[in-house]
Amino acid sequence: MGRAPALAYATSFFGVIDLLTILPTYLSLLLVGSNYLIVIRVLRLLRVFRVLKLVEYSSEAGVLIGSLLRSSRKIFVFICAVTTIVIFFGSLMYVIEGPEHGFTSIPTSMYWRW
Repeated sequence: MGRAPALAYATSFFGVIDLLTILPTYLSLLLVGSNYLIVIRVLRLLRVFRVLKLVEYSSEAGVLIGSLLRSSRKIFVFICAVTTIVIFFGSLMYVIEGPEHGFTSIPTSMYWRW
């Protein structure tokens, strides 16, 4: 019973479009000179129409945006705290290690990687 929906999708319009958009990628791995089939990948634009079917969930997106807006002050305080900590530790690394160890400026010290 689980195979019927997969077969129905594979033979549907969007299933054929999905197949045509990924097929050139795999053919280019197997066949030499099949890079001209990449033009068919333009059909990926048709996949956008499937995304447009998500409009029915726009009310849930409104709830998410509303809660983000109500939490904007907390988000702002969190971002300011993280920025302050990064600047503090970047400055500390610049002062402790110095330019001779590769920390040529405070912004470079803030981007310090392991």
